[in-house]
Amino acid sequence: MKKYLLKICAAIAMLLIPLPLMLMFDSAAFKEEGVYRFLLYYLTAIPAVSAGYLLQKVRASQTKPKRIFLSSLSMIIALIIMFVITGITVNAINESTYYSFNGTYVVFALLPAISLWFLLGIKLTRKSFSDVYTPLWLCIFMVETFLCYIFAFFLNEDHPNMVNAQSAMAYLVIVMALIVALLINQSNIETQINQRKNTNLIVPKGLKSYNAKLIILVGSVILLAMLFRNILADILWWLIQNTLRLIDSILQLIKMETSAPITPDGTTPDSPFIGIQQGGADFTIYLVFIVALVLVIIFRKRILAFFKSVAMRIFDKFSSKESETSVNENYTDYYEVIVQQTSIEKPETESDCLKRYKKEKNDTEKYRLGYRLYLMWLAKRSKNMSNKLTVEQQKSLAKTTYHGDSDIMGISDSYAEIRYNDKIADADNLLQMDELINELYR
Repeated sequence: MKKYLLKICAAIAMLLIPLPLMLMFDSAAFKEEGVYRFLLYYLTAIPAVSAGYLLQKVRASQTKPKRIFLSSLSMIIALIIMFVITGITVNAINESTYYSFNGTYVVFALLPAISLWFLLGIKLTRKSFSDVYTPLWLCIFMVETFLCYIFAFFLNEDHPNMVNAQSAMAYLVIVMALIVALLINQSNIETQINQRKNTNLIVPKGLKSYNAKLIILVGSVILLAMLFRNILADILWWLIQNTLRLIDSILQLIKMETSAPITPDGTTPDSPFIGIQQGGADFTIYLVFIVALVLVIIFRKRILAFFKSVAMRIFDKFSSKESETSVNENYTDYYEVIVQQTSIEKPETESDCLKRYKKEKNDTEKYRLGYRLYLMWLAKRSKNMSNKLTVEQQKSLAKTTYHGDSDIMGISDSYAEIRYNDKIADADNLLQMDELINELYR
C-alpha cells in the first residue's frame, strides 16, 4: 500500500479521536439530531490543521535559538487565537439565530478537537505514517470513548439524543479498530523490510497491498454486519418461525391421517396446510429460500471456484500455483541432467560499468549502476570496504573517505528505497547521481 495512502489513514484516525466527546456534548447542547452540525464542526479542522502544518514548517526552517523560540511562541498564540475565535463565533450564532442551544457545550466540544487537529497539522510534516498516529492515541481514544459512553448513559433522562450518541460511539470504535489494525499491520511489514535489508531474507513483493486489501475487505463485512444487524435478526427470526410452522403443519397432517376423524356432517376437516397457504407470499419466499439453499449446497464447489477467481483478481495472488511435476518423477529411474558451466565469469571493471551507465536508458537501473561505480571508487580508497557491508555501514565509511560536494547520505538513502522498497528513480535522483559520477570519474 502506498505510503501517502497510509498517511491519509493515519490523519483520518487523528481526526476521529475527538468525535466521541463531540457526540456527547452535541447531544447535550441540542434537542434534535443534526448530521450537518458535525460537518460544520469538522470545517474548523481545515484552519487548525493548516495553521499547525505551516507554523511547524516555519519553525523547522529556523536555525537560531531565538527564532526557534519565537516560532514556538507564535504556535501557542495562534492556538489561543483560534480558541477565542471559536468561542466568539459560537456565541454570535447562538444570539443571532432563533435556533437556541447551549453554546457552552459546543465550545467544550470544539476546543479539545481544535487542539488535537492543530497537533495533527504539526505531525503531518513528518514523513512516516507511524509518526502521525501512534499507539498512545489509541489508548487515549479508548479511554475517552469509555468515559463519554458512561456519561451519556447517566444523561439519558435529561437528553434523549444520548442514546443515538452511544450507538454512534459503538460504530466509531469499530471503524477506529479497523484503521488501527491496518496501520499496525503495515508498520510491522515496514519493520520487517527494514530488518531484512542487505540480508538473504526477503519479504514477498506485494505483501503490503495484499494485507491492506484483506483487512479492508474483512473490516467492511464486519461493519456492514453491525449496521444491518436488526435486519439480519428479523430475517433469521422469520426463517425460524416459518420452519416451525411448516414442521407443526406436517405433524398435524400425519396425526389426521392416522386418526382419521369423522365429523358429524360427514365433511372432511380442514387441512393444516390451509393456514400456511393463507400466508401465501411468506410461504412462497420461504420455499424459494429453501430451494436456493439446496442449490447452493449442490453447486458449492462451482460457487467457491467463482469466488476464488474473484478474489484472485482483487488480491492478484490468492494462492500460489501448483508446481508442475514431471511424469518420470515417481519412478526409480528418474534422473536430472546437470549442465556444467565452462565459461569463466570475469568481474566487471570500472570502465565497463561506466560505459553501461552512460548507455543505460532505464532510470532505476542507471541509478543502480551509478551506485555500483560509487562503491568501486570507495573500495579503492578504503581497506574496510567489503561486499558484506550494509548501506548504513557504507554511509559511515563514506564520512571518513569521501570529502566531495555531493549529498552521499541522501544518495545512499535513495538507493536503499530503490533496492528494497521498489521505488522508481526520478529526475532528482538521476541528477544527484550524475553529479556524483562526474565528480568521481571526470
